[in-house]
Amino acid sequence: MTQTLPTAPPPGAKSKQRMLWYIVIAVAVAAILAFSAMAAFFYAQATDYKDSKYRTQFEILNEMVTFIPLVNATADIMLDADEDNGIRRAAALSGARMMEMLAGDAFALGVMYDNGSDRNTAFLALGSAFSSVAAVFYEGYEVLSSPPVFTTEYIYTVDSATGVMTQVLGYLQQGFVAGVNGIEDPYHVVGGIPLDSIAASAATLASIVL
Repeated sequence: MTQTLPTAPPPGAKSKQRMLWYIVIAVAVAAILAFSAMAAFFYAQATDYKDSKYRTQFEILNEMVTFIPLVNATADIMLDADEDNGIRRAAALSGARMMEMLAGDAFALGVMYDNGSDRNTAFLALGSAFSSVAAVFYEGYEVLSSPPVFTTEYIYTVDSATGVMTQVLGYLQQGFVAGVNGIEDPYHVVGGIPLDSIAASAATLASIVL
């Protein structure tokens, strides 16, 4: 029986095979580098998006904690029977406008999160309640445009609403880290806010003014 000896590779075959492996390795390395660069790019984009989102939230919440006390002070002026009626009317209209702004702030926070999530639901409910409070202030403006006499029920509604808003103010302030500028050093300010308390206050506020 004749044994067939293995055929030696033709001259240059090994060199071609080695060159092919070099090409494969070079392509693989290039692909890895390309994917690494893409990953780094998208990570940078995601980080920038997150930081921008946190800065925006910081600004919105700063506005809210600044204007809620102003709204409460405006309510006191509106209800003050000893104050000039023109000033009371101006206070009522200013209160309505500020509450509309605060409602927009709460809605803006809500839509930053997935639809139906706890944060989305809580802040949208707060925005809706704030809108209803704005309507109450505008009702006061209309009353002061005629015989300026508020009913006991209306006064109770406004006083109760501002009391709940003071509670909301305290909950919002819990999101801030003392001594940290959220613009220069962005952080998740919303993450420190007790959502259950915000949702409960929104429900209470809605029941008062509706």
